[in-house]
Amino acid sequence: MTARKALLIGIDGLLFRKVASVAAPTLQRLASTAVFAESRIYPDGTTKTVSGPGWSTIVTGTWPEKHGVQDNDFVDHRLSSYPDLLTRATREGLTTFVVAAWKPITSTVISDEVSVRHDFSEAVDWAEADRAAVDRATPLLAGDVDLAFVYLGQVDEVGHASGAASAEYAAAVESADANVARVIAAVEARPEYADEEWLVVITTDHGHTPVGGHGGQSDDERSTFVLTYGASVAAEARIELVDIAPTMLSHLGVAIDERWELDGRSVLEGVRE
Repeated sequence: MTARKALLIGIDGLLFRKVASVAAPTLQRLASTAVFAESRIYPDGTTKTVSGPGWSTIVTGTWPEKHGVQDNDFVDHRLSSYPDLLTRATREGLTTFVVAAWKPITSTVISDEVSVRHDFSEAVDWAEADRAAVDRATPLLAGDVDLAFVYLGQVDEVGHASGAASAEYAAAVESADANVARVIAAVEARPEYADEEWLVVITTDHGHTPVGGHGGQSDDERSTFVLTYGASVAAEARIELVDIAPTMLSHLGVAIDERWELDGRSVLEGVRE
């Protein structure tokens, strides 16, 4: 039987339209060959376009009105009632890990039921933090793993400092592309890869304004995307951020329980639930 595996790559604050105009061959190739869907968060048009609610939405499959994360302070969140997809997979006996350069990912967004959580937010700078995260992810991806989450934060931080219209932002996108290439290469180098069925999802939590910053409701700030490849995702599917968690769990053979009250749904062809 083919072993099903899944990888989530998060690139914080990435305006995907910038990818086409920079040296980002990996993301450009995947956007042209994989299933790619642009979207605008959030449906209510009022939640802050910041990382706390963004990543909580992605990993729980629910909108902020359920998981309760409205800002980066996580006050009154309800993540224990709407656990992240790594936690749900761990409860089913699957092997999971997360590496990230933003501490709330490993301290709050992903629960402590996921025992392998590596934080690199204390690195000298964000470029180094992302490199360190990928350095750690690479050997983990070579080993016993069913579901992984690799978070990259440099693009967002450069967006704050210089704006999405800047040369610095373009360079950060190129750096993220190189890190994505390293992560995917680690998966494809697995000795068992030919006998495995990997679902890879690449996404972001929000966009950025041309001059830098986010949190409001402009099209640039609400800009998100979901890129999926490696499994039977319906080519015509319009994939929202809340669809990521149920899609990945379904791919791994985890049945979606209606009592979870997810807002998303699996976009796999012939969903296995």
